[in-house]
Amino acid sequence: MIREMYCPTRGTDAVVLTCVTEGREAIRVTATCEDRTLVATPVHAPVSVGQGRGYHFRFDGLAPHTTIHARVEDAAGLGHPLRLTTLDAPPGPRLARIGVVADAHLTADAPNTYRLYEHSHELLQGCLDRFVELGCDAVVALGDLTDGGTEAQLAEGKAMLDATPLPTYAIVGNHEYVPERFLEAFGLEHGYRMLDIGGCRLALLHTHGPTDLAPRSRQLRWLAAELDREPDRPTVILSHYHLTDHAYLSRERSRTVNNWRSVAELLASRPCVVGAFAGHKNIPARTEHGGVTHAVCAQPCQAPCGFDVVDVYAGGMVRQTHEIDRLDWMHRSRSALGVKGPAHYRHGLERARNFSAVRAPRPRAASVLVEAMA
Repeated sequence: MIREMYCPTRGTDAVVLTCVTEGREAIRVTATCEDRTLVATPVHAPVSVGQGRGYHFRFDGLAPHTTIHARVEDAAGLGHPLRLTTLDAPPGPRLARIGVVADAHLTADAPNTYRLYEHSHELLQGCLDRFVELGCDAVVALGDLTDGGTEAQLAEGKAMLDATPLPTYAIVGNHEYVPERFLEAFGLEHGYRMLDIGGCRLALLHTHGPTDLAPRSRQLRWLAAELDREPDRPTVILSHYHLTDHAYLSRERSRTVNNWRSVAELLASRPCVVGAFAGHKNIPARTEHGGVTHAVCAQPCQAPCGFDVVDVYAGGMVRQTHEIDRLDWMHRSRSALGVKGPAHYRHGLERARNFSAVRAPRPRAASVLVEAMA
């Protein structure tokens, strides 16, 4: 019997189907698209989930805005249909594919909680391996790479990132309790910097706490100047704390930088800004501020247990949220939170997990420049 079936990941050319069964009998997956039959490719071998099994199937080689009719049959021949649709592609060519992993919380401690601390290293490694398989051009760790910010944890995290055959970058989070220790471990003078990746730029920000990016701070002045230096080049902003408020996360405390209104206005006034991504609360959320799309990313070690892939286009971006391969661990985290309530809330909204967004920030406002640079 099929326990649950849903689509966790949608892109412009591929979709993923998750299926969890009650028992361990064989299942049959079929799918059609217009007048052709599609082949379901297993993302990984079946995973034991309680008395049943968990599967991820991927359908590749699709066109944007394509509808797929999938069907899974259990051992009794009972069919379960699901309608999947690929996302629209933003205007212009794709410039880069960025892998984003938030709040890995590497630690040797293993408390029995809804956070999968005892698997933190394996979960991070699984995300890094998937970024390679998915053809990412670079990887960014959105803060809280470690749980305690110790020298040993930072060294482990850096070694794992360095061993990945992709350019990898980390930013500070609130769990890197001594920011100077983080900077020293990664050989950085400042926690903020601008990177050139493919045909776009990534602005990595230092948001160790809510007081960062304060009015007239050096980092805020730097950000305004950098965005003005190449006003027509698509730029993605990445931070640990959120840079705008998300209504869906209203029950969460200490989620934004204190100066988020001014920061969000600054980003909205710069036409080069494609979007902004943050970690910290790790509940997939999405909102727009002045035409700029802001999104919150999942984390691998706590429900909804995922990571993100961001495709940057000349005229926008596509965000895909992928679940970890270990569906047994994911369900364990969800069960620890309760089947309903917190577990359901943390899953976020479908429109926030997978979406295509067109770059449409407001024209530059002189008042924002004066406030940032004063």
